[in-house]
Amino acid sequence: MARGSSMKNIREPAVAGIFYPENPRELSRILDGFFAGIKKTVDGEVKALIVPHAGYEYSGPVAAWGFAQISPCPHAVIIGPAHFEYIDGIAGNSYDGWQTPLGIVKHIQSNRFATNNHAFDQEHSVEVQLPFLQKTMPTVSLSCFLTGTDGNRKDIAEKMCTEYPNSLFVISSDLSHYLPDTETREKDRKTIHAILNGDAQYILDTQNSACGLEGIALLIEIAQLKKWKSSLVRYDTSAGTSGDCNRVVGYAAIAYYV
Repeated sequence: MARGSSMKNIREPAVAGIFYPENPRELSRILDGFFAGIKKTVDGEVKALIVPHAGYEYSGPVAAWGFAQISPCPHAVIIGPAHFEYIDGIAGNSYDGWQTPLGIVKHIQSNRFATNNHAFDQEHSVEVQLPFLQKTMPTVSLSCFLTGTDGNRKDIAEKMCTEYPNSLFVISSDLSHYLPDTETREKDRKTIHAILNGDAQYILDTQNSACGLEGIALLIEIAQLKKWKSSLVRYDTSAGTSGDCNRVVGYAAIAYYV
């Protein structure tokens, strides 16, 4: 949706100029650079992604590998962790649209889940995924959620499957945080193995496995209901771009497909 939309209730960008460029031309150029040379590696129709949400200079290349696997889809559900406010289970929002430097994306509010606009106001985990979607699916609409406690995960998964039977699910999560690079890679290897094997309990029980662990566990539940397959698309750490191997964050792009 173009900038200048007549929609009134718009969620303005909170981290443009911080996590990604606020200048639209610069943002578009950086995204084009991320996507340049990427190949589709998933042999199937992608139904869901796990992708990172750090600053683009660190996690953008890995996230792009995930988004490069998708096919055009009219609607996407983005689920991120709430970094700044307590959420009981899961919460949506009542915005009509979400704005980035690339324009406004129509938002479709869910009637099945509670809303908490305030929790989204400064939250980056959802926002940083939007420009990638705008680049790959320019006409996409969104429904955005934040997770906190696990709530009734099975019930939430069933409601998600019912309300969004044909939507792309995007789970926003980094993996382990602020460990040495060698330790990070070993820890993340075990986490990725658990995700690919549908072991949600490992993710939930293991300290510093992933900041978006509730969303990942929810996706594992949804994938089991839908009988989706999963595949690791790309992995790296922040050391790959920063060169600092002492305190790094792990990033993975994982695709679920049929």
